[in-house]
Amino acid sequence: MKYWTIILLILALVLPPSISKAQSAIDSSVQSTVRIESFDIMTGKLAGQASGVFVTENGWILTNKHVVEDFSSMFRKVKIYPTKNEKADEECSFIVEGDNIVASSVDDIALIIPPEPWRLKCKPFSFITPASGIPPTGTPITAIGFPVTDIGSDSTAATSGKTAGVVVTNPPVDREELKNYMERTLFIKMDIQIGPGNSGGPVIDENGLLVGISTAMTQIKHSDGNIQNFVGLAVPSSSIIGEFPEIPSEKFAERAGLSDVSAHAWYAPSVQSFLDAGYLRSADGKFRPSDKALRWEFISLIVDLLGGVSSDAASNQDFTDISPRKQYFGYFSQAVKLGLVKGAGNCLGSLPCYANPEAPVNRAEAAALLLRAFNLKRNENYPTFIDAPSGEWFTESIESAASLCILRGDDGSNTVRPADNMNRAEMIVMLERLHRGMFYPQCAPAEAEANIAPAPGFKQEAKPSQAGNPCTQGAWECAIKSTCGREMEQMQNCVLKDKSCSNPDRAKPPSIKRCFPAEKKVREMIDIINYSEKMLEEMGKIILELPSHIALRGIEIRQRYSAKLSEYKNHFDGALKYSNYIMLKTSEIEVAEQSLVSIENEFFSSTGAEKPEI
Repeated sequence: MKYWTIILLILALVLPPSISKAQSAIDSSVQSTVRIESFDIMTGKLAGQASGVFVTENGWILTNKHVVEDFSSMFRKVKIYPTKNEKADEECSFIVEGDNIVASSVDDIALIIPPEPWRLKCKPFSFITPASGIPPTGTPITAIGFPVTDIGSDSTAATSGKTAGVVVTNPPVDREELKNYMERTLFIKMDIQIGPGNSGGPVIDENGLLVGISTAMTQIKHSDGNIQNFVGLAVPSSSIIGEFPEIPSEKFAERAGLSDVSAHAWYAPSVQSFLDAGYLRSADGKFRPSDKALRWEFISLIVDLLGGVSSDAASNQDFTDISPRKQYFGYFSQAVKLGLVKGAGNCLGSLPCYANPEAPVNRAEAAALLLRAFNLKRNENYPTFIDAPSGEWFTESIESAASLCILRGDDGSNTVRPADNMNRAEMIVMLERLHRGMFYPQCAPAEAEANIAPAPGFKQEAKPSQAGNPCTQGAWECAIKSTCGREMEQMQNCVLKDKSCSNPDRAKPPSIKRCFPAEKKVREMIDIINYSEKMLEEMGKIILELPSHIALRGIEIRQRYSAKLSEYKNHFDGALKYSNYIMLKTSEIEVAEQSLVSIENEFFSSTGAEKPEI
């Protein structure tokens, strides 16, 4: 026994609790990370792979602007792969057109907004909330993304390190420019190696809050000529919130400093509702969610929710085990006045009488107390539970609480555990559900908003107005106003068609855009190239099945076909670069097309193979 004690003590020393907390944050954030494939506007071919992160339950995705923007400041079509079991999930993937993307004009950040989130597969999404402020130098962080590697590019990678300060692009050079210093583009430096594919992925702190978006690796050169090692750069969340106020931001630490409440904890929304109403203030900055809820804590909260301790509350000692020196003495006096507590065995009015304030509260007692305090009745629809049979003193209270969605049974077992003690997280969740006004079986929290009265003496601040949905380029309707010039550019005039979205100017398409003359012919060439590449592949498969003397002939013809296809691709590249290329090279392009058809026919005639359908 002594040896086991020593081993456990050693483990306690080398495995601090923060490790499990940090790992939990990483695990949750991995599920919020997505892989992004972007496609060239003209060719439709894959243009690049990167990462992104869900930041709302409706599937809004943050990534880098350079991931989604093409050379003409328009946005590419993207395919989003959510993460499942640390891998890109093809089954849950979806397409977002470039019209549904908006980007910052300054920072390397973009927001992808699925137009009809309710139609997306595999909801709800796991998402990360951006944190306000910039993390101090030395803050432990983890960068997550889908690196483009030879092996495992469909899997997430998480690399941990620390912040290493900040870097500002185009820093001020004189005193006059200092006043504009904060307006410069800002990046967080990280001692983390990130590579291709990581762009746009989340950078989180130990609490699972989004502190930045991975952007690039850079080499810092000092004024004395010395070169610092390569460092990773990330756009900080403060810039993201400033650019996209429509994204809900996390302010747990700023508002209440509850260091043991993760933004991703199942009870976090309930805790935040009570914090916003002025409850749960803590001198040590902790909530202690897993601690057992004590009777005095539960009763004190109920009394405050009912208006607090009144000035005419009794000052005499009702209970033997509650001294007037106790912080909760007044709460029990008010609870007596309200008829909420009567002591063990209904002993109120005689001494000794015990209220057991330091004892934990079980689920049955909590349900009965809530029903009595808020004068609640059982709704006509209610579930039954095998461990709350008829005839027990607590059964009606349990069923009544369940009918109002205050209590819920255990998934798959039809039990409610009436005798189990509540922890503090369960206590807050029950109290918040009570204030949502829900009725069984419609117990989804999203369907109702908690209406919690402000804590006594707390002046509730007005909630900030919602910024709404951001405008994207799809909110504008553009018309071409000029022909394509020598620089492959043309003018366009854009008019706002959706006036319900926020900040339309941020998403206004450029007045000058890249153009493609003879666009119809360019798209025809794309189709020919795609067809010819597939045919070249089929020829290779056919050759493998031919007799050797015929196969040699097939190889020679296929080589000529491949060479002609390369020539045709050169014409296509020229058509994309020069505005008058197609007009000048029309005859050569047509000859190349005819040659491809001729060589293809020669292959199947010479080999006797059946021509596949492509």
